[in-house]
Amino acid sequence: MSVKEDGNWRSFRHRNYRILFPANTVSNIGSWAQRIAQDWLVLELTNNNGTYLGLVTAVQFAPVLFFSLHGGKLADRFNKRKVLVLTNILGGSASLGLGALVITEHIQLWHVFVLAAVLGISTAILAVLLSILYQKQERPTLSRLYFPVFTITILVLFLAGHLGGSLTHGSDFLTAPFDKKEEKTEEVDL
Repeated sequence: MSVKEDGNWRSFRHRNYRILFPANTVSNIGSWAQRIAQDWLVLELTNNNGTYLGLVTAVQFAPVLFFSLHGGKLADRFNKRKVLVLTNILGGSASLGLGALVITEHIQLWHVFVLAAVLGISTAILAVLLSILYQKQERPTLSRLYFPVFTITILVLFLAGHLGGSLTHGSDFLTAPFDKKEEKTEEVDL
């Protein structure tokens, strides 16, 4: 693959990025679908109580504030591939657990809080790790490439919302782990 040295696609010169980009695109779609399903689940469990919805969202995203600082230490201290795989397994396990609880109708609000925190910790460490994987000069290009990914994610979720009314929250949680990058991390040289 021939890519111009200073072009918008220069990140694709790196084999790792060519592997992680499509995997990350699919992962984004699964993560957003899970967040939306989780929000609806909280509203259903609490009879549309917005306070609980805000608290669950805060619990899920607070780890980004606290663990992002330590994610770099983890990436420096341990094998990056293993950390990448473990964070994906952690996030996928949280999704599977939540989906199983919803489908078996054993779900309670505290389950959502705990599993949202686990997913938040996984996401925080993963975000730091991915930012470390690429050279500093590539980061502006990466930012430009992720705008279309975000747009595609929103379009897919919009279409899924209109076409997939038969799916339940449980199926969203159960399919989210398979949208992750776990199967791709074996191919990446870190």
